[in-house]
Amino acid sequence: MNVIINDQEKEVNGKTVDDVMREMKLDRRKIVVELNKVIIKKEEFAQQKIQDHDRIEIVTIVGGG
Repeated sequence: MNVIINDQEKEVNGKTVDDVMREMKLDRRKIVVELNKVIIKKEEFAQQKIQDHDRIEIVTIVGGG
């Protein structure tokens, strides 16, 4: 299935947001995910289905001082 992640087309095998985050080896504690312009709560990652040609924006949270 092909999706757009941060403006780049990618082929993913995951069926949920959680599957895709694992496939990309992202630490879900340090990211915010927007699916088709809707922010997805972390507790909903496992239930939120991904469809072909969905648009996903991933923002990494970085701490600093």
